[in-house]
Amino acid sequence: MYLSDRHIKELMARLEDPLRISPYSEERLTPNGYDVSIEVVDKEGKMLADKEYEIAPGELIRVKSIETLEVPSGYIGFMLLRSRFTRQGLLGLFGVIDSGFKGKIHASIKNLSDSPIQIKLDEGVIHMVLATMSSESQVPYGTAHKHHWQHQK
Repeated sequence: MYLSDRHIKELMARLEDPLRISPYSEERLTPNGYDVSIEVVDKEGKMLADKEYEIAPGELIRVKSIETLEVPSGYIGFMLLRSRFTRQGLLGLFGVIDSGFKGKIHASIKNLSDSPIQIKLDEGVIHMVLATMSSESQVPYGTAHKHHWQHQK
């Protein structure tokens, strides 16, 4: 089941094992998710741009979320490029946000169009959708050996 804006707010207000989005802005909450802002980074994760960036035709950029996310046990996150960017020819390359993950999201965006595309990075470029799992995982991300990217910056 995908979470509504109401469910997301309730999950953030929980005292035990809450959803955390920091910094959080009510304006980024959508009927079915949250719009995450990004910064453009190099291979080592150092910021190249945090306000605006023009993606050249064919260019692949690395990005990371400005927000730090904490996904509670029993939930999972999916990242999608906001549709206004896909209509312009951008392709987002994202993984799944595991139950129990804490940190910043790293991903890539490629310009498949023949024209440069300007994006404002702080307006919410990636749409995060949260869903419930059929049950809580036996070994959540961040426990035992399954935590390679936990607390990534």
